[in-house]
Amino acid sequence: PHRSDVAKSIWAHLKAIPGLKVINLIRNPLRCIVSANIMKQIRDSNLEVNHVKMKPGENRPDINERRVILNPEDTLRMLKSIESLKQELLEYFGPDICTVKYSELCKNPNQTMNEVFAHLGIENVDVSSRLQKQNPESMEELIINFSEIREKLAQNGMLDLLTVDE
Repeated sequence: PHRSDVAKSIWAHLKAIPGLKVINLIRNPLRCIVSANIMKQIRDSNLEVNHVKMKPGENRPDINERRVILNPEDTLRMLKSIESLKQELLEYFGPDICTVKYSELCKNPNQTMNEVFAHLGIENVDVSSRLQKQNPESMEELIINFSEIREKLAQNGMLDLLTVDE
């Protein structure tokens, strides 16, 4: 079956669940792609960091070990796929979705989680996390072939992905 047929079947199955609460955690999709590539690069490089449990903000590999080259065509294909799934989610669940921005969750965890708790109809709980952004640098610093990626995004009306922090 075609991917879209499978996805539609899954969406329909989920929509049929009585009382289902949907929480959509969103993040800049380009940053997701960059982070996944960095993680793979670090894992594949057999850096010592793979053998040590990383503490938040500690043991982060140097920026030069985290910079990645993205294939422009693959990146565009993945971005379009992510956008398609996002549109399908909105189509099936619309206003019943609780959307959480990753950047807001990091900046204001209690306020953001209180919104999630309200959506779920449960009591608020204070939350805390020592997690920190593992790749806080700009896209330009993290992507070796940044100009090539910027050009591909510009050609496809997606330049805002270079500055949006979700």
